Amino acid sequence: MIAVDEDEFLEVGAQLEIHRSILHDHTQCLDALLPILFEGYDRDFREFIQGRG
Repeated sequence: MIAVDEDEFLEVGAQLEIHRSILHDHTQCLDALLPILFEGYDRDFREFIQGRG
């Protein structure tokens, strides 16, 4: 366990809120995209990962 003072705790909380907001915004943008744009994406990603091994 790491001890932090109240200011550090509040700063980390604020940073987490910013990241949550950014993630939410990006998720909304992805939801607005047409599903057809992602066809084959999973396959391409798997090939990329397997090619690195």
